[in-house]
Amino acid sequence: DKYKRKEDKAPLKKVMHGGGSCEPSAIGEAADSCGGEKRGTCKKRCECNEGWTGPHCLVPDGSDPIDWEKSSTLSDLGFQGFVAPPFMIWAFGGMTLFLLILICYHTDQMNRKKKKNQYTQIHGNA
Repeated sequence: DKYKRKEDKAPLKKVMHGGGSCEPSAIGEAADSCGGEKRGTCKKRCECNEGWTGPHCLVPDGSDPIDWEKSSTLSDLGFQGFVAPPFMIWAFGGMTLFLLILICYHTDQMNRKKKKNQYTQIHGNA
């Protein structure tokens, strides 16, 4: 909020690439001549050559390699994620395997009990 007015959406404005008013008969590296032959040409409005920018082509074209508006992530807040120690992984794997064996054993016992109850004894009088 320090660097923008209430009606501005962002603190910085887009860099103009030419478009400034100029005088076709002007000479030198002034605003009226669009920075001179090296920087730009005057065709009703300034048109910048490659490597120059601004409304009158007086500023070298540059860039900032840092992405200042990068989206926030959990690591930006100091959260690096959970890393389980090897002992915990082995213990969890062992308990899971034990539970799986226990379930299979219990299921097998229940199935055997059902089969045993299906048979009926025949008592005969001989």
